[in-house]
Order: sequence, then C-alpha cells, then structure tokens
Amino acid sequence: MVTDEKSTRRSRLSLGLALTMGLYVLVSPFVFIMGGLMVMASDACSSDSDRPICSPATQQLVWQLPAGCLVVGLIIGCVLGGRAIKRDRTPYPWIVLAWALPLVALVVSANIANAE
Repeated sequence: MVTDEKSTRRSRLSLGLALTMGLYVLVSPFVFIMGGLMVMASDACSSDSDRPICSPATQQLVWQLPAGCLVVGLIIGCVLGGRAIKRDRTPYPWIVLAWALPLVALVVSANIANAE
C-alpha cells in the first residue's frame, strides 16, 4: 500500500512537472520576441551616441541573455526537477528557478537597453 501511494505521488509530480515545463515551452517565443524588441532601443543611436545599447556587443547581450537563460531554465526545470521526483522530493523549487531565470534576464536586459 505504501508503494502505491508513493507511485501515485510520483505520477502526480511528474504530470505537474510535464505540464509546467510544457507551458514554459509555449511561453518561450514571448521571451525571444521581447529580446529582439529590446535591441530596437538602438534605433535612436547616432554616430556620437555613448549609450550602452549603441554598442553591437551590448545589443548581442541584450538579445542573448534572455534566450540563454530560457534554455538554462528549461534544462534546470526538466533535469533537476526530474531528478528531484526520482529521489522522492518535490520539484517545485527547480520549477520556480526555471521560471525566474528568464524573467530576471528580461528585467536585466531591459535595464541595459534603457541605460543612459
């Protein structure tokens, strides 16, 4: 009976992880689009502008930071969340970290893009 409860709990956690990471994948185009839109803050740059977004390296950072954190978050959520379920622990801290990474990266990229 104990293994039945353990199996049911593990199945529910696995389903929750799969649904949450599936939603994560569905939201991912938003992160890519926002990264691209933030690079457009460089449209107002002139040859004598010293804003950080006017540098090509900074533009790459502003676009790649959210995208990279999105991929890392997906790996963290799936792999470490799956390992937590396998070890009979909750995967929710890993899911929260996976969702927090691209959100924090978007905020940091927006601050870089709007820096004077």
